[in-house]
Amino acid sequence: MDDIELPIIREVFLDKLKRLVRERRLSHTGSQKHAWFLDQLAQSLAYGNWSQLRRSVDAMSEARFDELWDFALEHLPGFERGLEIVKLTQDEEAEAIELMQNWVTTNYSPLISYAFFDNESENGFAESGVDLNDVLQSEFQETYPLDLIEQVAIDMELDQGPWGDENSYYRD
Repeated sequence: MDDIELPIIREVFLDKLKRLVRERRLSHTGSQKHAWFLDQLAQSLAYGNWSQLRRSVDAMSEARFDELWDFALEHLPGFERGLEIVKLTQDEEAEAIELMQNWVTTNYSPLISYAFFDNESENGFAESGVDLNDVLQSEFQETYPLDLIEQVAIDMELDQGPWGDENSYYRD
């Protein structure tokens, strides 16, 4: 690990943990939110929640970070040490963002464009919608960093609200 910058290694570590959380969430049949799975993983590493783990990883010494990585290898099934570092140039990142946004708009629609309002639902619509972060990760996790995927999902939801599959809405 000596020839790779420490902040990049920490990014990769957190990215690997997020991928593990995603795998656990997809294999789980309950209705828990993504944040619940992040918190559960953090607790298995002796942290109160994901936020505490994230802050701690950013601030800890190199020796403590190595201990945490070794602990994760020992206690988290499916966690591996490999360093698949995906660093994009600004142009590549802009192209990736545009590609992901186009993919979303091709496959999904903002709920506001087709679903009825429902004041009693969690998202304000009669349609439950999709988790953009999950669908983008399913499509692009092997290609782009999870942080970039998450940011695209957040930006699109902030810009246009929740999204859904309009075709399945009209089929039902």
